[in-house]
Amino acid sequence: MKDRIAMIVATWFYSSMIFKPAPGTFGTIFSLPLCFFVLCICKKLSSLFGFFLYSAVIMFIFAVGYWAVPIAEKVLQSRQDGYGNKVDRDQGQIVIDETFGIAISCFPLLYFGILNIYLGLLLAFIFFRIFDIIKFFPAKYFDNMESALGVMMDDFVAGAQTAVILIAIKMIF
Repeated sequence: MKDRIAMIVATWFYSSMIFKPAPGTFGTIFSLPLCFFVLCICKKLSSLFGFFLYSAVIMFIFAVGYWAVPIAEKVLQSRQDGYGNKVDRDQGQIVIDETFGIAISCFPLLYFGILNIYLGLLLAFIFFRIFDIIKFFPAKYFDNMESALGVMMDDFVAGAQTAVILIAIKMIF
């Protein structure tokens, strides 16, 4: 039962199994409704309470991801990634880290107007995927770690980098 729950969490309800060449992209796409839903709830609350609720959701995603990743890595065993390489850890099917990263990316959208949320989600998705794939410093450092912390933290960095870009876009426009 523990393995099954960990797999549901780690694969974000098996969304990463839909299209094998791009599991991270599909995991991110299927994480956007969560971000939208939580953003809508938080925007209806006071600014401070919305901030704390969104932060709590992010911390919860991190905690369940940190728990699920090592279990899912064992269940998935060695797999081939989209490029045909054999992968023993952080297999592409594990996308809870993408859920975590896109949730961080969307954090600034709490302060965007409601009409801009759709555009903000699109921009968050695009920039997050770019940063997650390229892995600018220090994301690459975390990506090279062989632990659940490394799996989660490289997407934290990509999400934070995306959040900075969204804040800059908000300030400019």
